[in-house]
Amino acid sequence: MTLKWKEGKSQWWKEKAVLLQNVETEKDKILKLSAEVLRLEQSVQEERAQRQGLCAELARERDSSLVQVSEGRRELRELRAALQVVQKDKEQLQSEKQEMLSYARRLEERLEKVADEKWSEVATGDEDELVSGTTGSLDSPLSDSEDESPEDMRLPAQLGRYSLCDNRGAPCTPPSSREPARTVVISQPAPIAAQMAQPPEETSSDSEAEDEKAVLMAAVQNGGEEASLLLPELSSAVYEVARTFVALKSDTVAQENAVPESPVLDCQESPQHTENQQATLSTCR
Repeated sequence: MTLKWKEGKSQWWKEKAVLLQNVETEKDKILKLSAEVLRLEQSVQEERAQRQGLCAELARERDSSLVQVSEGRRELRELRAALQVVQKDKEQLQSEKQEMLSYARRLEERLEKVADEKWSEVATGDEDELVSGTTGSLDSPLSDSEDESPEDMRLPAQLGRYSLCDNRGAPCTPPSSREPARTVVISQPAPIAAQMAQPPEETSSDSEAEDEKAVLMAAVQNGGEEASLLLPELSSAVYEVARTFVALKSDTVAQENAVPESPVLDCQESPQHTENQQATLSTCR
């Protein structure tokens, strides 16, 4: 029995040693596994931290993108509003431009109409003056100086025979001591006095009409092309009347070369006499 007990005890110690070895190996495995678990937990925590950081960054980026989108929408709305304002301003400018163009066209038409009316009035007045000058040239002969400037010579020719005075008793100076028996003092009628009392504008218009008439007569004497350029709107009848008037004056000059000097020519040959007559007319006015 002692041998059996000893053998059983040695067997038990062997099994115990094997079990202790197994326990040690299991402990080592457990330690390794626990270390690996700790390592995995640390990696999981790191991944969680990274995930949290990524989530926070994603949230920030999302917020910034939302802010940018809102700003872009606001800028887009502002640009649309500005575009609408610019379009309205452009339409308003176009309408104002059209109004200005229409007003300019109406103004040009009005100015052309006024110019045509004034030109027709001046042309009618010139035609009447030419007709009256033609009829007057048949009654009294003209000298060479009158042929050159009929407007300037007409008044001295009339003043050589008459001295005009106002019927209210204005003093009249004798025109010349050279021809005392040739002057006749007459009273001025009411229509001439009314013409004397006209405003300066009518006087200036009369002087302009006389200047235009003098230019017309010079153009008719020079040739038909200048007359047609000066009076493009006058009829051919007026031009024929002017040419007839010039022909009559040239015939009158030719007759005067053969006829002795008339009282009118005597008055025109004396510059002092003409100046005295003009002074008399200005005093009467």
